[in-house]
Amino acid sequence: MVTITHSAVTREQVQAAFRRAHEVWLHERYHSILLLMGGQSGPEVAQRLYRNEETIRHGARAFNEAGLLGLKRASSPRRPA
Repeated sequence: MVTITHSAVTREQVQAAFRRAHEVWLHERYHSILLLMGGQSGPEVAQRLYRNEETIRHGARAFNEAGLLGLKRASSPRRPA
């Protein structure tokens, strides 16, 4: 089960970051956190965003460990920088 346990970041803060995000991948990560915070399950979020459940779990884990900063990454491992 995917749950959001990081309580120092509010839904409003995630929404603000979501609106400011220019990178598609980061926008999607914020969106997944907002959906989880809104009570949707991991499988529901994965289906809604057309992603694998593991992708949603990975984002939730990163957010739970480090908040909004946990959702950012230096570069994509699939593409040269």
